[in-house]
Amino acid sequence: MSIGARHSGLSFGACHSEIALKPHFLVLVADLGDIAVIAPAVTAACAALALNRRHREAAAWLVAFAVCAAVTITLKTFVGAFEISLFDRTFRAASFPSGHAAITVVFYDGLAALLWCGSRSLLARGLAVSLVLLQAMIVIAVYLLRWHPLLDMVAGLALGAACLAAAYWRALPKPASFGELTGVAAAVAGVVVAFYGERLDDKALIDTMLNRAPIASSLTACGDDGGAAAACSLPRAKTAAPVS
Repeated sequence: MSIGARHSGLSFGACHSEIALKPHFLVLVADLGDIAVIAPAVTAACAALALNRRHREAAAWLVAFAVCAAVTITLKTFVGAFEISLFDRTFRAASFPSGHAAITVVFYDGLAALLWCGSRSLLARGLAVSLVLLQAMIVIAVYLLRWHPLLDMVAGLALGAACLAAAYWRALPKPASFGELTGVAAAVAGVVVAFYGERLDDKALIDTMLNRAPIASSLTACGDDGGAAAACSLPRAKTAAPVS
């Protein structure tokens, strides 16, 4: 686990003024998209679905998440950081693609689809819309904190959307009883509260696994000009042990 976080190079006007004024809020939001929180949450949700004999939905959702995470880690390992020039403009990737962007689409939007299709009640559909908005807030927070440049974010969103679409390609989630939806929601809420604040620094973990010199972590990246930027630390909701 790693607790590194940063904001630097406040040269983007309004966006980085927001970081300077409210960094703690942005970190609190972004941490809801960490795989250390989402992996156990999606596992708990799928277990609740399986207990209610909704095995197809549980398996499809869990496989979509696992594939998304595996592809993300593979791309980070073998692609990682690079630059491309297009129409006299340079686009830079720091830790390609963004895991936060990818897995939050699969988890939060997948849960939103389950609630929206599972019930026509105002409460369920209101929660579904709230989850979609939360996922968007997480992506925006990660970008404003400069944990990932735009190219990483767009690729992560596309990957997550593709994995979720594949999960629901043949059939959307079926209607569910109030008890079934409540059980899934309770399982997710309990796990998110229990694991919130933990952070898996995937970039540092990959560098350690491959025994290679560390490059700037996705949680300690990254000025869009490609230059080094001064680090700063932000307080954490919980303290996690750093990857050595």
